[in-house]
Amino acid sequence: MILYLDTTGFEVALKLFDNQGKLCAELFWASAYNQSEELLEKIDGLLREKAVNQKSLDAIVVNPGPGSFTGVRIGVTTANFLAYGLNIPVLGLNLTEAGTIGTNSLESILAEKFWRQPVLPTYGQPPRITTGRTRFGP
Repeated sequence: MILYLDTTGFEVALKLFDNQGKLCAELFWASAYNQSEELLEKIDGLLREKAVNQKSLDAIVVNPGPGSFTGVRIGVTTANFLAYGLNIPVLGLNLTEAGTIGTNSLESILAEKFWRQPVLPTYGQPPRITTGRTRFGP
């Protein structure tokens, strides 16, 4: 089984695919910037609903962005954390653009050259770092 996470926008998507890339289950919810509080609970709920043990996951796919700065970081960090803990591959793939895993079967995901590397977020633009507006001190 392959778990897909997309936390790049206001609506969060979780999808569960079998090893041939066929969609088995999906869950969408509007997260008012509460992904950090809801994501693990929703993943657990989806896996329980479909009677899938975490240890039977073969890979995790995550949308690396671009999207909401905080949402992208939460999704990518969660995917990397779960993949590392379960000792399975993690792959960054935007299914919004690619459609579905479809022809990318588990074998092709496992064949990715750098699948043991963590997925890095893609923000779509350079970071904009600003200084605080309030001055402290004299």
